Amino acid sequence: MSRRRAARRRLPAPVAVFAMVAVTVVAVLTVAAGLGIWPPQIAVAAPAATAPALGVEDATAIVLGPAVDSHEKFAAPAAAAVTAAAPKALLRPANKKAAPVPKAAPAPAQAPKAAAATKRTKRSAHTAASRGGWSSAKCSTYGIGDGLIGNGMAGGGVLRADSMVVAHRSLPFGTKIRFKYKGRTCVAEVRDRGPFIAGRIFDLGPGTAKALKFSGVGRVQYQIIGR
Repeated sequence: MSRRRAARRRLPAPVAVFAMVAVTVVAVLTVAAGLGIWPPQIAVAAPAATAPALGVEDATAIVLGPAVDSHEKFAAPAAAAVTAAAPKALLRPANKKAAPVPKAAPAPAQAPKAAAATKRTKRSAHTAASRGGWSSAKCSTYGIGDGLIGNGMAGGGVLRADSMVVAHRSLPFGTKIRFKYKGRTCVAEVRDRGPFIAGRIFDLGPGTAKALKFSGVGRVQYQIIGR
């Protein structure tokens, strides 16, 4: 032991310095390895992905192309299907004007021209008769063989077999009218309402019809005298 100590003591100065540096470096590397600092991480480039191929030999291999995720694979076809199935009306611009609504045709006139002409003719006939002139009207009779004798009249009184009365739809009660038929004339008073058959103007009472010797339905001349 004495010899070794003596040998160490006898080491030259440069060798002793080198030994101390080596021991220090080894200690530092040991501590760094324990802390995960050493050895440094060396990035290794991953091999480039190659397109998968089918086949045994290079001559018969079929390149399939790069791999595609499932959501990317079905996104484009789904969007195309929705666009194709969408109605044309939904794909049109929203600022287009709606088609104008056609106007309804005007309603036809309610009263026919023939009816208006008939009313004008009746008014003109009544006007002429009321001014003292003669006019013609289609007449009928009542109170003869119809069981109305003894009934009350609309203008008052009771209908008798010799009543010189006449019925009209609108002339005031008490209006005097002179009738002329085949050379015979008489005066009757409006005491009742009627006739209610289209085209007929007067219903001659039983006394009036007997005075004119009128029966059935026919045209009779008349003149409005007054009240």
